[in-house]
Amino acid sequence: MPETQLSAIAPNTSALQVVRFEDPDDGALGGIVASASAPRLRRIQTVDMATFARRAGLTAGQSRTVILVAEIQEDGEPNQVDVARSSGNATVDAVAVDYALALRWIPATRERKPLSMRISFPITLALTE
Repeated sequence: MPETQLSAIAPNTSALQVVRFEDPDDGALGGIVASASAPRLRRIQTVDMATFARRAGLTAGQSRTVILVAEIQEDGEPNQVDVARSSGNATVDAVAVDYALALRWIPATRERKPLSMRISFPITLALTE
């Protein structure tokens, strides 16, 4: 069999900003698939991170990361968001908390029932344009 060489195509990653997938599990607790699970972000978010990055005073090419701790309630709503590790900028930290409160989650489960759970996660605010 003859050998064929394929040339690599470099994707233009600067043009990619947001990829949204249709989520059949986006309905009420439809994402519960196991007897126990941690909270996870819904695939489709209505919040625009760039808006929050601008509110934080970031300019194109800048990014700042904040580690947050939040309670994700039984209905998937975030509650009681606290800064676990600061970005070093109080304004960025406050905006990251606001951003986290706007995110939508699929709640944690135990024995296939939703429950409230505290989790820690990073938020990186960035402006690419």
